[in-house]
This record gives sequence, structure tokens and C-alpha cells, in this order.
Amino acid sequence: SNIGFYVILNDIYRQSRDTLSLTKTFRKCIQYLPTVGVWDSYISTLMALNYPSDRLLSIIQTAQKQFPNEKSIQEKGLLVKATLAMNASNIPLALSGFLKLAELNPTRYDYLENVGVCYFATKKYALALPYLDRVIAAKIYANGRAEYFKSLCLLNLGQKQEGCFYVKIASSRNYPGATNLA
Repeated sequence: SNIGFYVILNDIYRQSRDTLSLTKTFRKCIQYLPTVGVWDSYISTLMALNYPSDRLLSIIQTAQKQFPNEKSIQEKGLLVKATLAMNASNIPLALSGFLKLAELNPTRYDYLENVGVCYFATKKYALALPYLDRVIAAKIYANGRAEYFKSLCLLNLGQKQEGCFYVKIASSRNYPGATNLA
């Protein structure tokens, strides 16, 4: 009956990769504490465990029926759908999802970065740049991904000097493929 203990227990299940106990505890907890926090923690833990997407979407839809205006549940549903679309190379659908996610939560720089990558994949290089710039300016990631895609966009737009600058940054951060361009 305590959300704090429930969240800690979910973390233990995540670390031990025990989805069976996670689900059993969720079903018991939801009887005593039917709140969005319980659902949110359960779904987040399943996502961290790479739970099968079809079953995860079903759980998210059930949560959305109970909490139709809950932003965190909507966000998780959009994220799963956008990621599935990206993995299936359905870039227009992924782009649509990541744009909605970026609007829903503009402080999540991974959403912004994925919007930039999707625009790059659809050869809309100029549209990708503002999203990638926001990620780079935030200085949150040190993996070089945003710099790599920005360099490719700039090179495709004919801005070789600036593109080379960003590919060198991506290369120094060991982003795959950047060394070949540097």
C-alpha cells in the first residue's frame, strides 16, 4: 500500500529481470493502490526490461482507459509506437510519433534527436538541423550522435566546412561511422 516500496521492489525485479514477480506484485498492488503511479512504475519497468511490444501496448491501452488524460501514460504509448515504427523503417510514422513526443515533453532531448534523425532519413536536412542543434546545445549526450547527423545534414546541404567540423566532434566521441568521414 506504499508507492515508494512498490517502486523499490520494481527496481529489484528490473535488476533481476524477473517479469513474473513484477506482474504478480503489480496485480496485488493495484488492488490496494489503484493509482496512476502504480501503473506508470509497472509500465516503465516493463519498458526497461524490453518487454514484448505487443503485450506492452496492450497494458498501456488498459492504463489509458483508466487514466485517459494522464500525460505519462500517453507518452509511454507514443514512445513504444514510434520506436516500433523506427525499428520497422517506417520513418514517416516514427517521425510523426517523435514529433508528438517532443511536443508532449520538450525537455526530453532523445525525442528531439530522434526527430532530427527521422528528418535526415527522409532527406529533409534543413528541417533536421534545429532539432539536432537543440540537442547539441543542451550538452547532455557525449556519444556524438547528434553531431554525426548534423554533419551529414550539412554535407548534404553543401556546407562542407561546417559539416567537417561536426564530423570531427562525432569522430572524437567515437560515434560509429564518423571516423570514416573525418
